Amino acid sequence: MRCAHCKAVIEGRYIQAGRLCFHPGHFLCHACQLPIQGSYQVHAGRFLHPACYAEHHAPRCPVCAQAITGQAVIHEGRAHHPRCYEQTAALQCVVCAKGIVGPALTDYWGNTYHAAHAREFGTCQYCARLTHASIGGGGLNYPDGRVICRGCHRTAVHREADVRRLLMEVRARFGQWGVDLGRVDIPLKVVDRNQLNQLLRRSAHQPSKWVSGLWQMVFEQQGTTRQNKQGTMYLLGGMPLAVLEATAAHELMHAWNYYHARPHAFALEEGACNYMSYRMYLARDNEEGRYHIDALMKDPDPAYGAGFRKVKGYVDRHGFPRLLTLLKESHDFPMFGGWFG
Repeated sequence: MRCAHCKAVIEGRYIQAGRLCFHPGHFLCHACQLPIQGSYQVHAGRFLHPACYAEHHAPRCPVCAQAITGQAVIHEGRAHHPRCYEQTAALQCVVCAKGIVGPALTDYWGNTYHAAHAREFGTCQYCARLTHASIGGGGLNYPDGRVICRGCHRTAVHREADVRRLLMEVRARFGQWGVDLGRVDIPLKVVDRNQLNQLLRRSAHQPSKWVSGLWQMVFEQQGTTRQNKQGTMYLLGGMPLAVLEATAAHELMHAWNYYHARPHAFALEEGACNYMSYRMYLARDNEEGRYHIDALMKDPDPAYGAGFRKVKGYVDRHGFPRLLTLLKESHDFPMFGGWFG
């Protein structure tokens, strides 16, 4: 075994660094040429004292100008000490006001926070904001398990009389759009999440935190005919005004389809109903409406999402009156070319 420095045979004690061996006095720092004892750094295959490495080769933090010899955060091609990066260069978490190093989440509204905070606090069911005091004043928990931020809660409608009044306003808007329900009476019941889930279990729908209303027909079967048919609309109490309007529009379209059109394939039925929710959000012409429209456009559900987008494509190409004609005359989406507009 020969010393990598003097090439002489080593007898007795030696120092091994990587695959090389040295006489104890010949393991020298490439920068200062003094023996290395203890820890060392390697740069371009050469051995250096840690202090010499820091002085001559270590990257410099642009914040404190000191050498970085341990962990570093690389931002836009430059290395930072983690603490310096957190204090100056990092995005600031809106929850704890500390710099973000590692996983982060940014909501639709531009609030950025450490991903870990999503496990500490709930998110509003209606706008997906974190229910922390730094974002819209925090949140509230409804007795039925719903979580709502204070911003959405400020417009929430709870009383059945107020919900009924709003339903009549939406029905009048339908008339302006050419969707006339005529003299059909639509009984309304305001329920909580638990009551709605019980109703959904008795119907063809699965209980879901995202379902906010239900249109249900009740009838008596007399032989082969159905008599005493009566539809009832159920809406969740405590929804923000914009969501309540859109949900009422969705369920009203179910009622119109039942009384004035023909039975439809599920995707066409729900897609058309969600199109009316879309029109309500579009009419608001504000950021809240745009948030909900964005959610509709990204919804992966084959009926509520893809069905809505197919209906919207049809209306964009052929106009809304043609959609009403389609719903009166067709059971499913047409199969001809150009459907998507």
